[in-house]
Amino acid sequence: LGAEEGEKMVPELKKSSSLSSLMQTPFFAVLICEQFKDNGHLPSTRTEIFSSVITRLLQRSLKSRGKKKCFKRLEQAPVELVDKALEVGKVAFERLKRKDLTFFELSEDELSEDAVKLGLLEH
Repeated sequence: LGAEEGEKMVPELKKSSSLSSLMQTPFFAVLICEQFKDNGHLPSTRTEIFSSVITRLLQRSLKSRGKKKCFKRLEQAPVELVDKALEVGKVAFERLKRKDLTFFELSEDELSEDAVKLGLLEH
């Protein structure tokens, strides 16, 4: 963020104790700052933080394939993109249930090549 954006963000941040505590973690601080920079307002929930991240990743995926960003909110994203992102999420959840927190070895029956091409992870 630039100085001007930072000056606008700090007063808003002081109003939200939950976001202030999240800002203590560098990972969340980056996500919150990026959302403020993109949208001009702070996220109100953790869900909004992660929704914004997924939206930006899907937009980047479209842009890398020569397509325009055609949506601003995840709810407006093309269904096929959201389905592929959900596919990645399902694999992550199944691995988490098995206490496997890595994606180093993925079989083709676990994750389609199209889902990998989203840019959420590499195959």
